[in-house]
Amino acid sequence: MKKGIRLTACFMILGLLLTLAGCGGGGSGGGGTAAEDNRPARDKVYDIIEAYPIAFSGIPPKELADRTDVAKGLPVEKKTSVRVAMSSGTMGSPFFTTMQQGVASLAAEYGYDFDLQISDFNTEVGLQQLDAFITQGVDIILANVDVQAAAPTFKRAADAGIPVIATSNQPVTSDTNVITCILSGSYKSGWYVGEYTARKLYEPGMVFNVGFVLIQLGSGDTESRSNGFISGFLYAAREIDGKPYPSKWEAMFDGYDVWRRFADSGKLSEPDLGLELMGYGQTPNANPDAPGGQAAAEDLIVAHGQTMDILFVECDPMWPGVEVVLRQNSIVPGQDVYVTCAADGTREGMEAILEGKLMAIGNNSSSMNAIGMMTIVRNLFADGLDMNNIVPNTYTPTIAITMENIGDFYDPNEPLAGGLQYALQTVDDYNASISPTSDPF
Repeated sequence: MKKGIRLTACFMILGLLLTLAGCGGGGSGGGGTAAEDNRPARDKVYDIIEAYPIAFSGIPPKELADRTDVAKGLPVEKKTSVRVAMSSGTMGSPFFTTMQQGVASLAAEYGYDFDLQISDFNTEVGLQQLDAFITQGVDIILANVDVQAAAPTFKRAADAGIPVIATSNQPVTSDTNVITCILSGSYKSGWYVGEYTARKLYEPGMVFNVGFVLIQLGSGDTESRSNGFISGFLYAAREIDGKPYPSKWEAMFDGYDVWRRFADSGKLSEPDLGLELMGYGQTPNANPDAPGGQAAAEDLIVAHGQTMDILFVECDPMWPGVEVVLRQNSIVPGQDVYVTCAADGTREGMEAILEGKLMAIGNNSSSMNAIGMMTIVRNLFADGLDMNNIVPNTYTPTIAITMENIGDFYDPNEPLAGGLQYALQTVDDYNASISPTSDPF
């Protein structure tokens, strides 16, 4: 029988050596030397977040600064005739089309004029579209763009009295001139499917051969989802071992160490943790679609498919391509290998759950982005609510869609899973809710 986790690995973050002698000491094994860093695991995780934030996308900060003095084009005049303008990345995937259709449907319901422009993921084109909206004097802008590149444009919009709501795969800083940025918490979606996978499969003493089909290392989604998957798996496995972590923070710290070493080396043997990480493949052009999934899976499956127990596929739009490679190599998903995805919840992915091919998918329905943005628009122009101190980043809720709960999310007439309800939170409410002793989610 295996003996639980090992707590001796130290790691490099962006070339900066964190001298954490015996680091990982917050884990369930405890112990260590006098030189060990005995700070709470929460503090050590936030050190990592500060140095390498893309590994923990969606984990809330320790505290938020007040945003009332950040220019946002507020307040606005209450009125019934509202010109809503949106720049969106593409019309080429269910995620984006569902979001666009959701905004258009709500705009029509409220009697608002809606102008949709598509940038095709061209940052320069997206910024030009935002500038055009400012020149036209629209009432509010919905910006699905590179939020870092667009920061100066957001400032121009605010100075012109036009509020902006962003939606992106990148968080904004507290001083960014937007009401809020609505996005998915990628780390949590990885965590939930990793935790579910361990609870369904793991028993004390078991070691799983695991492969990863990823979009692109270095992106916030890939780094956070993969890191979260490993951490959630460790959290559940140690509980099953009878050696539970004191909190999620310790599992997050240990999980990041495992992920970082695996990402850097391409493989990692940790039998005491119940994991043999065999390798990963990446899409050639960072395309989260079926051709990208097929290309990312080919070498990995050829090399390791016959001995692989678990295959982590980053998002289910990649799944049809991955399935092609599995079938070509006479590997039956759901029988010869267990497959799990951290996002998105497409109709095809959920049907694969119903067919027994996939175990779980992290729900990343863009209908929640649309509802959040249009709720703010409605709150401003119809209700006159004060939206000046909303948290800078509003993370949509996530859950692992599984055979047990798929009836709550699957509709054969909809391209994506149904969303979850969530509330818009002010900075004051957020700061009042956090605690140094509570779990992050």
